[in-house]
Amino acid sequence: MDFWINLFHEIKASSVLELACGTGRLAELFLREGATYSGIDINQDFVRSAKQKLKKYSSKISILNEDMRTFDLNKKFDFIFIGFNSFLHLLTDDDVSLFFASVKKHMHENSHFIIDIYIPDPL
Repeated sequence: MDFWINLFHEIKASSVLELACGTGRLAELFLREGATYSGIDINQDFVRSAKQKLKKYSSKISILNEDMRTFDLNKKFDFIFIGFNSFLHLLTDDDVSLFFASVKKHMHENSHFIIDIYIPDPL
C-alpha cells in the first residue's frame, strides 16, 4: 500500500481513475489523501461491494460497472492505473488496443498512467 501512496504523492495527483478496481481495496487510500476517485470494473458484484464499502465518501467517488476496453467517462484524470496484474485479463491484441484507446481518451498532457504487473515470489 505504501507503493501506491508514495506514487500518488510523487505525481501530485488530485484525480484518480482505477481500472479493474474490484471491491475498492485501494480506493480508500487515495480518498484519505484527498483525491477524487473513480473506479471501473466489469463485475457488477464487485462494483456493488465497492460502493457499499466506500459509501461514506459518496461525494468524492464514482464507481461504475464498465468494461476497461470500451469505457468513456467523458473526463480526464491526473493518475490512471491498473493494479494487481489485472492488465493480464486482456487476452487478445484487439483487447489491448481497445484498452489503450480508452485510457488515452481520459488522459491530459500531464496525466500519469501505471500498469502494475508482478510475478509473486514463490518462496
